[in-house]
Amino acid sequence: MTEPTFVENYPAQFQWLHHPFSDQFETRFLFMSPSVQRSLEVLNYAVSSDQWVVVTGEAGVGKTTLMRAFGADVVDRSLSVYFFDSHESERGRLWQWLFSDDDEKSDELLSELDATNIRQPLLQRINLCGDCVLIWDHFPTASKTAKSDLILLREQTIDIPMFHIFVVPDDVEQGALLYEELAGFKLPSDDMTSALNRPGVLRCHVDAMTADETEQYASFRLAIAGWQRRPDITRGAWQEIYGLSEGRPQDIHQHMNKIMQSVAEKKTTLINSQLVHRVLSSEDSSIPVMPDSVPPAIDPDER
Repeated sequence: MTEPTFVENYPAQFQWLHHPFSDQFETRFLFMSPSVQRSLEVLNYAVSSDQWVVVTGEAGVGKTTLMRAFGADVVDRSLSVYFFDSHESERGRLWQWLFSDDDEKSDELLSELDATNIRQPLLQRINLCGDCVLIWDHFPTASKTAKSDLILLREQTIDIPMFHIFVVPDDVEQGALLYEELAGFKLPSDDMTSALNRPGVLRCHVDAMTADETEQYASFRLAIAGWQRRPDITRGAWQEIYGLSEGRPQDIHQHMNKIMQSVAEKKTTLINSQLVHRVLSSEDSSIPVMPDSVPPAIDPDER
């Protein structure tokens, strides 16, 4: 078995919306097994191919841990990751992050929330930082306010492919329903892991392994599902329209092409799981292509 990568602490660039770094996070250790690394590759692919993502799994399987690992994994690649935790933040903090670092000014904007308020500060942030990934952890699927906020974000940023949201609901069934609502079509069952292929949709079902400070490994299943919002708008065309910085998307595409080529060549395996995917129906050759097949699972004796 490949030796896990040991990551001590989390990079300072990984920005937390609910509070700055605290001892709770600074003292946590993260071990990354090959299957966790594969999950990160799928999340990176989703970003590079303009997809929004829903990550779901049973309680305690490690969804938050994976999201933190993703944040630590991308900080060096022209990506800006923001972590919003519904368990530890009031609703207004999400909009304060979007609008301004000035709380007083944010409160004023919050009272007049509309499309113009959302788009302009987001475009400015993207111009400075490149792709923005907002991770919304512990998403409260029962909250109508939270759902309306998320749908508003989706509607007003649907033509901005450098802005992504990773939604992490606590409940598996509600996560599937949320995915249906956001993606605009129904899954064949309430279990995301049994979903069928659809054009422009990426899904990955992963048995990932993490370990805490005691180095006791735990195996779990989690599902990652994403969809491309606007396959008719390429990143190049979007950049030309808005006149934003050039070079970053191409760099990311090149990076992801290398990852996917490596996956195909090394026949990276998902342990006891299956990758279901559909290549995006875009003519933009810069969008990386997922491998056509996934090798069989590793024999448990070979781990």
